[in-house]
Amino acid sequence: MLCGECGGCPAYLDGFCSGCPGCGRLSLKCEPGRQCRACGYICPDRPGVWDAVYGKYKGLALPAGEVVSPDLPPYLPVVTAPLHERPGPNDLPWAAVHGGKFRVRAWEKGIRETAGLPEGTEVILDLYVPDEAIKSFLKRKDRWPAALKANRAAAFAPNVSVYEDSPRMEHLLAMKASALAALEFSKAGIPVVVDVSWYEKADLDRWAAFIRESGAGCAAFSFQTVGRQNKGGSAWKGYLAGFRYFCSLVPPSVRVAVVGAVSPQRLPAVAAAAGKRPLTLVDTVSFVSARRGMLVFSSRARDARKEGRDMPLDRLFFENARRVKGFWEGLLGGKSEGRSEN
Repeated sequence: MLCGECGGCPAYLDGFCSGCPGCGRLSLKCEPGRQCRACGYICPDRPGVWDAVYGKYKGLALPAGEVVSPDLPPYLPVVTAPLHERPGPNDLPWAAVHGGKFRVRAWEKGIRETAGLPEGTEVILDLYVPDEAIKSFLKRKDRWPAALKANRAAAFAPNVSVYEDSPRMEHLLAMKASALAALEFSKAGIPVVVDVSWYEKADLDRWAAFIRESGAGCAAFSFQTVGRQNKGGSAWKGYLAGFRYFCSLVPPSVRVAVVGAVSPQRLPAVAAAAGKRPLTLVDTVSFVSARRGMLVFSSRARDARKEGRDMPLDRLFFENARRVKGFWEGLLGGKSEGRSEN
């Protein structure tokens, strides 16, 4: 790579770099091969990277294959720790189980029992987790059937991080790894939700083509800030524009699972941007807020704590989920929702 000299840089000309100053390599004043062991970036100059690209990953284009998707409901709460109180018949018809702490018990007993969920709750594994947890999970492919298939569980394809300050090659490898995992889940008989990780418009075009060609019926789109240094509110507008564009590319029957947008201020914009497309709201906020003793969607933080302080934590989670679900389904209104009864 010739950082700062894009016109003569083979990595830029061949599409493995988006151009300066897209990543942090230029500021590091990198000399290829000298600092790679201490560098967290994956770029075309990293030793061994081309062996991985054309060996393990068979190139950087998204793979071909069939994806079998689950039939998700409009609302999907996430459970991030085991429940101690059994939910009532209508409290949790569906739940996503966070995979960040996938212990030995989960491999042996399955994710439903590990999370304390009843037999009547449909479950899906949430892989919006740190990259190290994803790597560990993907190494245990032989245990997937016991942990997931035996529990009639579906899964989100792993959300491999696409950091905004990373070299373009790292973006491409992350997206390829997630797409390969989606195909492997389907091959193992586990319905999967494709994860649409992206950095630029071309990535959304690539994912839309993958979804059309694979026959996937469901894809997840995240509004979570993924840049190591990008914490500004302007990211929200960019993600919303990307979401609107992505929805314009995929068939109208494809359900889009919305991740990281649970707020009464942002959800109306998300619902409007999708038009009549079926949506699923993935809600982590209800569980996390309950563990902090807070009721969601209260007018003030003080009120949220006051209202929730005398309620058992699990029951507080059920109440939070009820509130978010009601708000979300009210926004969907007259939309055609195949699972609106849940």
